[in-house]
Amino acid sequence: MKKIGLAQMNVEYGNMQKNVAVGKALINSAKEQKCDLVLLPELWSSGFDYHHLDDATENNCLLINYLQEISDISGITICGTFIEKQDSQFFNSFNTFQPKFTRIRYYKNHLFARMHEDDYFTAGEAPIPFKSILGKTGMSICYDLRFPELFLNLRLHETEIFLMSAHWPLSRINHWDVLLQARAIENQA
Repeated sequence: MKKIGLAQMNVEYGNMQKNVAVGKALINSAKEQKCDLVLLPELWSSGFDYHHLDDATENNCLLINYLQEISDISGITICGTFIEKQDSQFFNSFNTFQPKFTRIRYYKNHLFARMHEDDYFTAGEAPIPFKSILGKTGMSICYDLRFPELFLNLRLHETEIFLMSAHWPLSRINHWDVLLQARAIENQA
């Protein structure tokens, strides 16, 4: 049986240094608890700090190298989202770092207009499942949960486990609970 660590933190917008330090501490805690995989929240290193998107991506190379190195050394798989920039476009990017593997990523497909994600981020394509220590794994990000066809598509590709990195507000936690149950029922999980 595999052990998964669900890392929860209060992300401070505009305070990447603190967020990254907290994220690293949560990863270390997951390692100490002998977790096989740790899942960090949506945009854990920056939050939805739209006015500093370039700043959020400036040190990504160092962060990516650090996360892959920790994964390689410790044997833990690390998952979570952060902002990535390709050419002049920004993406909310779910990243998976597996020991001795190339990083796997998925750009958020369904952007949440009520939080103006679609004003700042570019939507990605539907996620493709990949092989992980948990089996055939599908990635999703927060608002994707409201779109059952994304999960059906993953299931049709024989996905065995769904990972979701989210920044879901407490005011809509009832929706979260119902939607998670609905996706599980629909996919016979």
